[in-house]
Amino acid sequence: MSDPTGGPRPQTTAAARLRRVARMLLFKGVIGSSIFMSACVLPLAPEFQDPPASANYSPFFITTEPEIGAIVTTPSFRVVVSDPNIGDNLVARWIANFPPATGDTRVIKDDPIPHSADGKPLFATSMAAPVCIRDLVANLTSHRIMVVIADRPFDDFVKPGSPDIDFARLSGDALKVVGTWTLDKACNAPAGP
Repeated sequence: MSDPTGGPRPQTTAAARLRRVARMLLFKGVIGSSIFMSACVLPLAPEFQDPPASANYSPFFITTEPEIGAIVTTPSFRVVVSDPNIGDNLVARWIANFPPATGDTRVIKDDPIPHSADGKPLFATSMAAPVCIRDLVANLTSHRIMVVIADRPFDDFVKPGSPDIDFARLSGDALKVVGTWTLDKACNAPAGP
């Protein structure tokens, strides 16, 4: 064998060849592992994005008077509501003695709440003051008062031939939020002739 300069090549021992192979493997291993390791430790930034504009979100209560779940003796209820979907029109349905639907159940009122005209988030108030005879039943001394805030119109709540009447039923992708109170109020039956 000859070296590149044309002279005879020096003979290498087996130990020298092993050292050369070990250096090559070590060098390639260090480079290979550093490439592998650098790929593993590169931080990936989270991909933030706005939710799709077409997504529907539930309306929500901002405040309620009295506090939801309270037992009260004065028939005066007030809620302030909002909806993340700026263009949604809401409907507040006030119901007495529901659920379940019985002969004592009454829809006190449906209160339409139009969306904000200026494109800002909605802050709207709905109130109910149920009265005896019209809204509350004489044979009860305790009444469940419910408000359902929906972001779509209510489905027809009276279905002919159906044993189940759902006064809070919605259809499609409609969403709602519900609040209930207990009103302790005895209503006297009207005097007979």
